[in-house]
Amino acid sequence: MTKNLESYIEPYVVALPNLNIDEVPEYLDIEKIGITLASSEADAIGNCLFRQLSRQNGRIVMVQIREILKGYERFAMSMTFSARNLIPENIHYSKVINVGAFLSGVYGGKDSSYEKQAREIIRKVGEMRH
Repeated sequence: MTKNLESYIEPYVVALPNLNIDEVPEYLDIEKIGITLASSEADAIGNCLFRQLSRQNGRIVMVQIREILKGYERFAMSMTFSARNLIPENIHYSKVINVGAFLSGVYGGKDSSYEKQAREIIRKVGEMRH
């Protein structure tokens, strides 16, 4: 019996690290925060990179993230959200807090300084699902 891969696809927010990669100077100019549908953190990062860079340069960046920064998990976060214990009014705010904390963890600063970006990301994720 084969499993349906479609059932494993979910929205992710990606926060690409600020790296200076000599082999891929154009990496400095790409959008670092994005959203995508993927099946894992590595897929999500790859999707965001390959939309903006050539295949070869995207692979170079993927290797740099994996080798130098020790993996992909810190730079992509699933937006699948369990709201079992929350009242409806708090679900949206909880998502904003989670995304803000994620961006703060990658780029530094206070979680609240990412509130506007977090709200925009959540809005775009909602549009992806429709």
